[in-house]
Amino acid sequence: MEIAINKEIKMESVIPFNMVEKFELNWNINCHALFKINGYISPNTEHHLKTLYSSKIRVWRVNEDTVQTIFCGYVSKAVIENTGNAKKVSIEAQSGTCILDRKPVSQSFQSTENTYAEIAGESVRRSGGKIICTKGRDRQIGKPMIQYKETAWEFCKRLASHLGSCIIPDIMTGEPALWFGMRNGNDIPAFTENEYSISVKQSQTDKKEISYEIESRAFYSIGDKTVFCGQKLIISSVQAVFENGELIFCYHLQHKEICPVRYQELFTGLGLMGTVLEVRGEQMKVALDIDGRVSTGDYFYNWYPVTGNVLYAMPEIGTRVLLYFMNNDERDGFLLSCIGYSDAHTNFKERTLSSVQGNNIDLFEWNIDICEKKNSIAMWAGNITANSTQKINILAKDSVKMNARLVMMQSPDEINFCQG
Repeated sequence: MEIAINKEIKMESVIPFNMVEKFELNWNINCHALFKINGYISPNTEHHLKTLYSSKIRVWRVNEDTVQTIFCGYVSKAVIENTGNAKKVSIEAQSGTCILDRKPVSQSFQSTENTYAEIAGESVRRSGGKIICTKGRDRQIGKPMIQYKETAWEFCKRLASHLGSCIIPDIMTGEPALWFGMRNGNDIPAFTENEYSISVKQSQTDKKEISYEIESRAFYSIGDKTVFCGQKLIISSVQAVFENGELIFCYHLQHKEICPVRYQELFTGLGLMGTVLEVRGEQMKVALDIDGRVSTGDYFYNWYPVTGNVLYAMPEIGTRVLLYFMNNDERDGFLLSCIGYSDAHTNFKERTLSSVQGNNIDLFEWNIDICEKKNSIAMWAGNITANSTQKINILAKDSVKMNARLVMMQSPDEINFCQG
């Protein structure tokens, strides 16, 4: 229902406010916009809190013939208190981008010719959102990017940081929509320089970051451009407060968005299982389990086996391998281990080298086995056993010695000892 807060400001909400005491808006880069409102409803009005959650709320201002949406989003928190002859209602709402920040997803993007904008767009659309890209449309990712246990919102924020930029939530439509990169805003009139505050911070690159804060009754958006104190600046955040019938906006002005590079810390020490699709030299193309064992690109990962040069061999197509990450940057991942199909040996200390012909060399904690089809040599606890379904020949230029407490030779047919 539509509610008149005052002559200019209107609101649409399922809550039938009799009076709005105060509302606040916080709209910042890399954050969901947050809207808080306090007001009163009739004591006879019955509302179940469950029906309020995720309901839409919209606030706008009418200036002559223009309509400016100040906020449109979804209720995330509601509190109703009885206060005498009225009920006080406190509501918190978030921009529609909160929908993109609910379900963590794991998926890889291995088409390295794709741009950052294309990767961000694909992640957002798979989560049911919309995106406007102002950054990353002309820059390829170069190496695979992996969205690991991250929401589309978190992943896009991380991608944008690698471009030195940010993401911005849409507050006008209520849709799960965002800007990837700073919004290309309008040129707005210069603010008066009568009263403002300046803040100076030391950046990660030891540069001074200067920003300005100024108040105004006019409503502008993040990304809008202006000239202030003789400098070309952009609006990087908007705060609004309505109280005592007056709506005041506070703007944060900067030369450009300042966004430190973000990483997914879960990658450090992480291993992702995959299946070899193609082998090229000492590199392999892999379909990861997080992608349903389906190829997502043509990237070839380097093969650095944990055994080093000992028993070095390249895994065959169809082999299970482990994609390992030594740090928090997934672009540095490499293939470390080849995992056998059998569940017979689950001890990570036990290693097996197998060929497609069925031959094995097993390096276990307590024994070493060499197997060629049905022939084998096993060594364990100082013992040696040789088994064969064919002939066993021991040849030497000099003498052959067998020195042990017990030497056993078994054959279903006969054993021949020949000399000369």
